[in-house]
Amino acid sequence: MNNSFARNLLISITLWIIFVVLATDGLERLLLISIFLAIPLLLFLVPTRKRDGSDSRYHAFLMGYHPYVAFTIALAFVFPSGSLLSGILSIPWAIYLLALAGYGIRRLLERGWCVLEENAIDIGMIYSSIGGIVLSVYCFGGSILGYQEEKILLLTASHFHFAAIFSPLFIGLVGRLICVGQKFGNLYRWTAIGLMASPLLVAIGIYTYSIIETIAVFLYAICLFIYSYFVLVHISKQAERFLIRLCLQVSSIVIILTILLSVTYSISTLFGQNWLTIEQMTIYHGAVNAICFVILGLIGWVYLKPIENAVLYGLPHTNINGDKIIGKDFLDKKELVDPKQHHAGLVDNLEKFARNDFFPAQIHPKIRAFYENTMLYDLAAQVTWHRGFRFLAKIYKTWSKKTQQINLPTNRAEVVQVESKIIGVCNEEQYWNKNLRAWIRTYNQTNETMFVAVYSDHHHENEQYLHITLPIPKCNLTGILRLEHGADMALQITTLPRRGKKGDEGIYLMLKNFSIRLPLNEHFLIWVDEYGRLQATHRMWLFGMKMLSVEYEISGKVR
Repeated sequence: MNNSFARNLLISITLWIIFVVLATDGLERLLLISIFLAIPLLLFLVPTRKRDGSDSRYHAFLMGYHPYVAFTIALAFVFPSGSLLSGILSIPWAIYLLALAGYGIRRLLERGWCVLEENAIDIGMIYSSIGGIVLSVYCFGGSILGYQEEKILLLTASHFHFAAIFSPLFIGLVGRLICVGQKFGNLYRWTAIGLMASPLLVAIGIYTYSIIETIAVFLYAICLFIYSYFVLVHISKQAERFLIRLCLQVSSIVIILTILLSVTYSISTLFGQNWLTIEQMTIYHGAVNAICFVILGLIGWVYLKPIENAVLYGLPHTNINGDKIIGKDFLDKKELVDPKQHHAGLVDNLEKFARNDFFPAQIHPKIRAFYENTMLYDLAAQVTWHRGFRFLAKIYKTWSKKTQQINLPTNRAEVVQVESKIIGVCNEEQYWNKNLRAWIRTYNQTNETMFVAVYSDHHHENEQYLHITLPIPKCNLTGILRLEHGADMALQITTLPRRGKKGDEGIYLMLKNFSIRLPLNEHFLIWVDEYGRLQATHRMWLFGMKMLSVEYEISGKVR
């Protein structure tokens, strides 16, 4: 632990002891455990380390200001709920938890949905915002969906300060340590999804229908049983110290027992019985979970402190952002053309992309020749927008024709001849690869621009990626692609992630200080047909739905 975190944690513990004495309501005392102790430990477990080795300033902000905003919500508990002063004092904490949710959203946007264990951690942080809002409503004396009873509001706030945050966090930390893609793939995947969804479903059931609550609690219980199995059988043995191992084991056993109480209580509510009272659930479920499941679990996880399996923040990008209109002369206007560089192909040598499961020598010689000597070839393209996206294509065409970038035809019957050229690019802001080139494609008949794409590559963790930047107004779209073998010496170039392995591949919206992993994927298949002709297919998906296909016929230039 660094000195600033240790200092802030000591301040938080001191304040917690003081306000536990001052608070008069048992549920308020319970909430103080999360406010002063659990939230800072959560932040300690989820720093954002960027590719260049720097830490997130957002994370540092949340860590640094935590004791101050925690003090204000604890002070709000000193005054009667419903009083104006209590309500006003609760606002900073609600804003802070919204900022914590924003931190989770930022991580999620930058990394994308492909890393399940990190998604679970981020969902937990997003849920915290609901806890902050509900707690502020309680302090103001308000109501939610017609429920104004203080105890119901406090129980909801407690749910979103404990279970909703820390059960997704814990299953995410499990995913950092076990090999998700192999032995435990499907079991872990469904457990993580269940623990991301069930806390919200439980809360919805409490405020709507008992049957929804009961189903959600059963789902939650099953997922927590599996989480406990992972910890007891596979995780706790990684802790060398007996006390740390004991913390993890007790935490996992306790959650099994307390979730059975939740199942019993939800069944009794469904049948209109009163087998357990809310007061009993507060003590035997709420308090025991807060101390044993959450705090003891956090102590164990803080000791293990599993780190992310892949650093997917702060990926390299070219910083070549577009103007209102791009067009074939864009790079000239931006003074980015380097006349000293001359490139024959999109890559100098395909051997650069070799790795232990990709051997460029096994790619068909005609395909290699195209990528290494692209200027010797002509292209003809036929574009098909798939069902469900054809109306969107017409709207998109209005924008792309105006900006003269990613300007694709909408008429599927049309085969267009494409003229292309490759020019050297000089960009002083590019720190990771100075070997840039642009492939500019225009339509022969209209001279309109089809694509302006800047090509480069970068290396990370024994993988060489093809890096394609498409400038668009005020930012750029960047495709980071992985090379794979296809059948019969074909070449595949794709952003589709490999199951069980986290790489850089993806399509990103690159802003100045931030990137967003878009729900887009693309896949190129380049092959030689039975007649010896060079063919290529480019497919794109949006949210997993096939959006677009482009068929290319590639032929040598006639001299």
